[in-house]
Amino acid sequence: MVNSLLRYQRQLRGWSLQHVVDQVCKLCEDEERIPGINADMVGKWERGEKKPSPYYQTRFCELYQTSADRLGFVPSLDGETMGNGMVSRVGRARSHRFVSGPIVTAMVVSQVRLLAAVER
Repeated sequence: MVNSLLRYQRQLRGWSLQHVVDQVCKLCEDEERIPGINADMVGKWERGEKKPSPYYQTRFCELYQTSADRLGFVPSLDGETMGNGMVSRVGRARSHRFVSGPIVTAMVVSQVRLLAAVER
């Protein structure tokens, strides 16, 4: 299933796949972790051929400053656009809101951890 939301965020910024890789690597520098990511992997994630691990899902949420459901990693809690491009009636009626900050970051981490636990 294609992750149109993940691709949308990249294209919205006019970034190449390689630029996304470079930015994710910068986010990982503080952790002293060498990420095993390349442009081909990001493309596969966007095309839905593979799904990023919870670690990379968190990095994408940080990079794009949005939540896991807004990137198509988890089902939307409010019924808005899903990663496969489907939109519910509720989603059509609501405008997209942008929020950021430490509380949102904590919520994103919680969403990704919950998803990881469910997938196990």
